[in-house]
Amino acid sequence: MQCELFRSSLKFEDYYSPRQNVVHERYNFFSCVQLEGQTIESYVTHLKTLATTFEFPEQENGLIRDRIYLGIKDSGLQERLLRENNLGLEKAIEIIRQLKRARNKSATSNLKDGFWHVPLDEVSSESCTFNTLFGRYKFNKLPFEIVSAPEVFQKKNQKLFGGIEGVEIYFYDIIVAGYNEDLHDAIMSKALERARSINIKFNPDKLQYRVSEVKYVGQIISKSGINPDLDHIKAVDAMPTPKSKTEVRRLLGMVNFLSKFIPNVSKVTAPLREIILENVEFNWGKEQELSFVNIK
Repeated sequence: MQCELFRSSLKFEDYYSPRQNVVHERYNFFSCVQLEGQTIESYVTHLKTLATTFEFPEQENGLIRDRIYLGIKDSGLQERLLRENNLGLEKAIEIIRQLKRARNKSATSNLKDGFWHVPLDEVSSESCTFNTLFGRYKFNKLPFEIVSAPEVFQKKNQKLFGGIEGVEIYFYDIIVAGYNEDLHDAIMSKALERARSINIKFNPDKLQYRVSEVKYVGQIISKSGINPDLDHIKAVDAMPTPKSKTEVRRLLGMVNFLSKFIPNVSKVTAPLREIILENVEFNWGKEQELSFVNIK
């Protein structure tokens, strides 16, 4: 009799236990955003907990990484993550931690002589031959005019400095970040030693050292977050009404640099983009004027 009761209870649980609503669980995951004041560690832990409730184990890390892209509060961090190729979950978290660290004590500078830090091999040097009145010459270092030069330069710098924790480099601009002065100075020493070993020089006029608010890649990084550089905002405010397609393109270029800080920027600038098309005659009307005013 006891055996029969036990078998019946198993059958009851099989048929009447609450079933998981997979669609609802996925909705909770894909709509999860970082809360105000929530640390990245807490946010990732919460995402991992939500991810275990639906059946995508082989895709879990990729989904969490993508959700971090979309769910973090800081638009500056989003932009930094989107610049990375083949970015995994752990790398994404580490980049966020480094940039968060930059808001405590930071130093920035930029590389002096830029592309000329990159030597060319013989084949590449021959390809960079140019004519003058005095004969033909060739570049021994990477010239500025080559289309692929920025990409080559960035990859080389990333290889040289990317392995130092607390260091980020974007083309010419390098930032060193630490939670406190001692850590900041230790990381700075590593970066300087690495630069010295390969004869890379920094521009002393662009040095910002041991600061809690730093200007980096046209943005202001501080404890309060990432904000636009006021100089860029003033430049847009000071622009007169465009009189040609060229001037509209110049305006849109400046606005695009600040786009992550402008809500609905695509919608706001749509009337301006319409009048710079090749087959459209330039005509500054009420819609363009309203768009121009709204941008400012």
